Amino acid sequence: MSGISLAESSVFQGRYKIVRKLGEGGMGSVYLAEQTDADRIVALKLLHPSLIENDEFRKRFIRECANLAKLSNEHIITFYNAAISDEGQPYAVFEYVTGVTLRKSLQDSGKLGLTRTLNIIKQICVAVAKAHEHGIVHRDLKPENVMLVARPEPDWVKVLDFGLSKESITDERESQRLTLTGDLVGTADYMSPEQCGGRKADTRSDFYAIGCILYECIAGKKLFEAENTMGLIHQHASASALPAINTLATECPPSMLELLSDLLQKDPEKRPQSISKILEELNQVESEIKAGIRTSRKISSQKPQQLKLLIVSAISMAAVIGLIAIAGTIANHQSQSSQKSTNEQSKQMRKQLKASKDSARILDLIDEAKAAVTANDFKQAAELCKQCLQITEGNASLIEQRIKALIILTQSIVTGQLGDAEPYLIETQKALESEAFAKASLSNEKLAKRKLAYLMNAALIYSQKGKYNKSIEAAEEYKRISKKIGEDHPRMYISILLAESGSFRGKGDFARALELDEETLKRAQSIGDIASDMLSTTYNSMMINCIQLKKPHREVQDYARKYSQFFEETYNTSRFRKIYMLQALSTGQSLIDSPAYTTDAISVFKATWEAALLDSDLPTAFRTKALQQYLLAKNMTPTKIKKSELQEIAKGFQKLCSEKRQSEAETIYDSSKQESAKLLEDCAKHVGDSSLAGKINLASKKL
Repeated sequence: MSGISLAESSVFQGRYKIVRKLGEGGMGSVYLAEQTDADRIVALKLLHPSLIENDEFRKRFIRECANLAKLSNEHIITFYNAAISDEGQPYAVFEYVTGVTLRKSLQDSGKLGLTRTLNIIKQICVAVAKAHEHGIVHRDLKPENVMLVARPEPDWVKVLDFGLSKESITDERESQRLTLTGDLVGTADYMSPEQCGGRKADTRSDFYAIGCILYECIAGKKLFEAENTMGLIHQHASASALPAINTLATECPPSMLELLSDLLQKDPEKRPQSISKILEELNQVESEIKAGIRTSRKISSQKPQQLKLLIVSAISMAAVIGLIAIAGTIANHQSQSSQKSTNEQSKQMRKQLKASKDSARILDLIDEAKAAVTANDFKQAAELCKQCLQITEGNASLIEQRIKALIILTQSIVTGQLGDAEPYLIETQKALESEAFAKASLSNEKLAKRKLAYLMNAALIYSQKGKYNKSIEAAEEYKRISKKIGEDHPRMYISILLAESGSFRGKGDFARALELDEETLKRAQSIGDIASDMLSTTYNSMMINCIQLKKPHREVQDYARKYSQFFEETYNTSRFRKIYMLQALSTGQSLIDSPAYTTDAISVFKATWEAALLDSDLPTAFRTKALQQYLLAKNMTPTKIKKSELQEIAKGFQKLCSEKRQSEAETIYDSSKQESAKLLEDCAKHVGDSSLAGKINLASKKL
């Protein structure tokens, strides 16, 4: 079956309006399209139908689509959907981002410089690590698949083309045929030796590709050059073809040469075995760059295992030479003033060395804290940030790192509900206004970004604490600075809008709060799945504001329908399920407390209960509370629960009761357990099913 070509303005699958063709490659074609049912711009990738002609490949394609849906990471292009059309055309839908590829940047700039290179490579590693967690190997990492966007900060990395269909065409039966014909999966300039030999790629193949990209960014040229593809494959695969790492010796710190040597080993067993190890070495490189360490020592590729000893020796020798120089100075200047000067120099050297070590340690801690936040482990993130504060206490040279740690700590406390974050917010403000920070060598843009992060925290914290005027002032100042510097970080701006809405609602201005909710909804929908937690908060706020404003029933019904539809579509795949459920239960309680609107929102109660029934990771109390709210809402309708429906609900309740109860703290929802059982029993008696009432009573005793 041949592929298809889509004309501009045509509509694919009834909901993707084609804007223009973006490109074409060996796997298929990519189009810029408008997804009409979601009001967003997307990248639509049409894969060649021949890739999944048989049933086995088709099954793998579907499985890979499910895997890609799990890859929620700020450095991975967001995957929206994939399927096979009725005509047999496989397609995938991704987030569309604007920027330049790393390839274009290399063409324009040549060498990127060490600091910029490290920033880019570390972000690539974060993206790759997330994929590897889910068993997905990229297999085709290259500058063309790395997009550099300007927001939320310059050189923000988005890695493209993860996984889809590559596994399908590299199974064991096909690998030899594909190797013989030269139709290999991957790009020859960045292909690992095992891929070149037709062997199966694993995570370490991606590490080799990262090494090739790292080398090219520093050297300004590709690792190997040849007249044709087969020549490149030979050089990557051959043990005699060694990378010219030593040509970089005069401009790189020793740890950079070590890392390149490790990543580009022909034998995958000799490469780093995890992304965490690579990130550790990148942090070491960063520390040496900041300390101004360079080396002219060449690396022996024949004995990579001795490299660390060589580097340690080189650094130790440099230290010894420095001490000899100091000793010589002391010997030649016996006067008291010279002695004092020399001691001062030694003290200064020790101080600089300690500052360098402290800076490197803080960078590690902040990176770990960011990873903990991504994993929703806010308690761990807070502990790591507190370690940063201990190291930076009273050290003016580390003021920027201190502010970073304070900002992440404040956000972690707020999001994780770990206590009062206001003291850290006040400390952040003092640090931003300090003389030390004013003297820090930061650009005006970076200074403004730190201020924006502080203002976002301030708006949220003051809104939660009932200091509504201070929250609104912080939000207005955020908007002013953001507009001035042209900074429009989507999630931060949405957080500001949510804080404003909450503050106006707290002041009793529900109409203004609802206006802000409408703006928030549009912005959150425009950036897709990465704002799903904020969409949940927005819908929750809108429903409460509508109730307070006594909006017409049809309007409340419309919001309830949209809320329940969003809940059903996103709950199962979201990493914010507990937050979703808490907000849904809060909304449900507000609706029950306003009986006039309860029947308008039956869809919300139904969606919440069905999700809670299937989510065994939720605390039992949350799940029974969802059932209690659903039963209460159904009992408020003119038509009571039918016997058949009651039996289905009772089955769900019995299933819940029979599950092994998780260890959970006492919560305000605990009373819902027995209340749900009582409501079910009453319903069963009302429909005349005494047997069912007995079963419910028996099941409830297991709770």
